[in-house]
Amino acid sequence: MSSTVSLRVSSETSGSTYRMPGEWEEHESTWLAWPHEESDWPGKFNKIEDVYIEILKELTKSEKVDLVLKDEALASRAKKKLDDSDIENYQIHIIDNDRSWLRDSAPTCVYDKDKNPLWLNWKFNAWSKYDNFSKDTLLNEKVVRASKLNSLIAEHKGARVVLEGGAIDSDGQGTLLVTEECLISPTQERNPGFKKEDYEKVFKKYLGVEKTIWLGKGVAGDDTHGHIDGVCRFVAPAKVVLCGPRKRDESYREVFEDNLRRIKAQKDAKGREIEVIEIPLPQEIKDDGDILPASYTNFLIANKVVLIPIFKDPVDKQVLDIFKNLFPNRKIVGVDCRDFILGLGAIHCITQSQFR
Repeated sequence: MSSTVSLRVSSETSGSTYRMPGEWEEHESTWLAWPHEESDWPGKFNKIEDVYIEILKELTKSEKVDLVLKDEALASRAKKKLDDSDIENYQIHIIDNDRSWLRDSAPTCVYDKDKNPLWLNWKFNAWSKYDNFSKDTLLNEKVVRASKLNSLIAEHKGARVVLEGGAIDSDGQGTLLVTEECLISPTQERNPGFKKEDYEKVFKKYLGVEKTIWLGKGVAGDDTHGHIDGVCRFVAPAKVVLCGPRKRDESYREVFEDNLRRIKAQKDAKGREIEVIEIPLPQEIKDDGDILPASYTNFLIANKVVLIPIFKDPVDKQVLDIFKNLFPNRKIVGVDCRDFILGLGAIHCITQSQFR
């Protein structure tokens, strides 16, 4: 496409001509923003670029990476590191930004009725928590222009919908996972006045969702207040991985049992029972007494590889073995995120998938 078009859907639309894919569907590229906000990783920032290099090494073997750099100086620095690591198959885009959590600040890729990919633009307000997001509010349209795809603006009741990509997880066949903690709680409230019915109308219209499964809460320490990608993810239609409790962790055990009960009480949009694979949480990682949201569900499924955050924990190997069974046709790579999680996010949080 030589130009982009921004679309709006009539509020009278009863169905949907759009579909949010499952993450395992074929990618055109993965979008990634090079880190620069040192306050996200206080005292550890010098190690964070090495994590990006490790991620890029694996991703670029099977798909292009669209790399967002805030300015030319950072681009020059990043390119030297990439060249020194013999990394190719990436394209640099100079797009100013506040922070590098593209899963949430960038748009979400969906398909139209003819299976053409386009971007769905949510409104971003930094998880209704932070103040430094003025540049990130403009990032989604800049990604649209750089990719040369059309875009779609998500609106409900005459206003733009505030949402982040980490808050939703799709099976690609009409079923969506979300948490009440993130979307319905008055804490960090994205869309004041929205009820479940409002979100479900939005999900149906813009994502092609026929069945929304509402879990309760996410993991402790999540400053997004319950993003689904930190607690439960689809790994195939009618199959999810769910964070299980640590030994003697009674507070999360209640969260886990509630989430498990909710999934087991539902069928997916196709009427199928949902298989649940329990994966353990790593032992608590704390920073100055605060629990960090370390979770193995913050993984990324790419064309030929699945990147799993690991934490130098005794259960790392057990988790990687589970994923090897779940994705026998993809390479499973553990990426050390013990320092990275200080930024309160991991691999899924910093990436956004553009589908083919």
